[in-house]
Amino acid sequence: MTDFDALTEAQFCKGMNALGKSNWGGLKTAAKSMHEDISTLEKLTPIYKYAMELFRDRGTSHKHLKHEVAVLLWGQLLTKEVFPCKEQWDDFLGEYQKDLPAKKAVTTDVWNMFLEFVRMVRENKEEAVKKVMEDGVWPIIIEAFAGYLRKTVNSFCLKSCY
Repeated sequence: MTDFDALTEAQFCKGMNALGKSNWGGLKTAAKSMHEDISTLEKLTPIYKYAMELFRDRGTSHKHLKHEVAVLLWGQLLTKEVFPCKEQWDDFLGEYQKDLPAKKAVTTDVWNMFLEFVRMVRENKEEAVKKVMEDGVWPIIIEAFAGYLRKTVNSFCLKSCY
């Protein structure tokens, strides 16, 4: 696999040709179309998993994303159709990041477990939050988000993101 930061001009042109695009405006249109195509979990899953490989931190031998990159990818990849609590997730990440003394990397396990959490939320939001809170085996960021959702149950979150 090619490193994202080592994309050659020939590879870029090949990708543009595969998309049938010849300029930046066409690429922007194609990107918008691709975003609409990931409005289901089934279509999102392979792209989501590929994003980890494509954007992972190449500076180490470990498979992880820099925290800032993971946040940007979640913002771009997740839609409200796929993740009904996307707005709450975005708000949570904004607050959560302020409390981190050092931004922790997002490992492959955390990345994949978050997608599992998204699947669980789609099936039964209240049960998903309860399971994460009771299991004690989920990554800290997901447990913290479940706690964030639980705190806001009495106001609006769990009711409004359904």
